[in-house]
Amino acid sequence: MRDAAVSTLVASGIEVVDLDIVTTPGVAMMVKHLAADAGVIATASHNPIQWNGLKFLNAQSVALPPESAEQIKALEAARAEAQRVIAEGRTTGEKLRSDMLEQTKHQQQELLERARVEINNERLRAIADLRREAVDLALAGASRVIERNLDDQTNRKLVESFLSTVPTSARGHG
Repeated sequence: MRDAAVSTLVASGIEVVDLDIVTTPGVAMMVKHLAADAGVIATASHNPIQWNGLKFLNAQSVALPPESAEQIKALEAARAEAQRVIAEGRTTGEKLRSDMLEQTKHQQQELLERARVEINNERLRAIADLRREAVDLALAGASRVIERNLDDQTNRKLVESFLSTVPTSARGHG
């Protein structure tokens, strides 16, 4: 019981001075001498050992009344509940953080994929536009050559040769 009380107090951040085996009046004197905030005595008073319990003294070395035990129990229950709520809050916070990170990663992947598709589509559109423009320029140039040199057999063969290499769908743009 003594060890459990000491470890609980230390875990709660309370400085503990362990007097080892001392009489109840000895603890009361040391509380005053050390200007301690309180004293705790593991005792059964004059009863058998199975009746051991904790006796609490305030800073004036006065034993706390029985109703203080109920307040201490209530405080301990409230502390335990607060720790449970804090732990639950941490768990929920970590889960939310993890979910949000996963959702953000997913959204980033979607945006990257959309950007890749749009960039590729834009590249294909630009290439198609350049091809159309090149065909239009070639056809315009060829039509000028044809108009000027309609009788020139060599120029006519060059234009026909060029036109045979241009896809049929591109010829309609000139």
